[in-house]
Amino acid sequence: MIKRTRTHEIDTLAVRKIISELPVDWIVRGQEERDYGIDLTIERFDGQNATGDYFLVQVKGTESTFADEVKMSNFPTKTVEYSKLFHVPFFVFHTSIESNETRFVWLQKYADHKLERTTPNWKAQDSVTIYFPSGNDLTSNRDKIVDILEKDKSKKIGVGFLSLFESLKFHGDNVLSGQYAVGEYCHSVCLSLVKIKTFIDRYSVNIPNHGNEIKLFDLGDTFRDIAKNLSISNSDRELIKEQLSYLEDVKHSFLIADDIDDLAVEMKAYEPY
Repeated sequence: MIKRTRTHEIDTLAVRKIISELPVDWIVRGQEERDYGIDLTIERFDGQNATGDYFLVQVKGTESTFADEVKMSNFPTKTVEYSKLFHVPFFVFHTSIESNETRFVWLQKYADHKLERTTPNWKAQDSVTIYFPSGNDLTSNRDKIVDILEKDKSKKIGVGFLSLFESLKFHGDNVLSGQYAVGEYCHSVCLSLVKIKTFIDRYSVNIPNHGNEIKLFDLGDTFRDIAKNLSISNSDRELIKEQLSYLEDVKHSFLIADDIDDLAVEMKAYEPY
């Protein structure tokens, strides 16, 4: 007779517990094909509103009670490498049936900011040890998953921001040098930046006094008026220079985000994974 292993039973119990812990507006998608390590695909709604956020989960269950330090030994290196092929967050959910707890870790970020620092030759090993931060509890800290999803989305939006900003900076300088008709194009770029204002707000939060001073509509209107009148005033020049400087700071804040995460890991300030 075919017998089901206890390991499979534990993983099934773990999956059921995880699903029961998820908010009602987090939708678990089916896995119709062979998963190759993906047990759950989860799409996050905010109430009834779609967010476009989704993530992948590998579930690992254990009968043992969690110790103060939750870790998983002999985690396959090939699974870590597999996770890095995806352009959405890939999590490992580790569930203790006895403790009735689930810890999580963002696997791609863990590889980049933990394994690369503590085990630089990890890719040459068959397996690695995964340490789960104490705060990464599915029941009490799902907000961290939401924050991770928003950060990951911001990084993708950031590529578009960099393109728009560099274009605005180049053509804005042309306007300042006397090519006033180019202001119409700069106006259209400002309107595109307005569409990603949430991203700009996120990365301006650490810029002293700048976040509330970024005025994309005013900047766009100024460029439009310059193109229409084919002239520029001193106040127009000051506004353009000021706003481009603020947006330059947003660009810098975005580009050093990973460096800040590295420093946080080194200083043990927080675990970004």
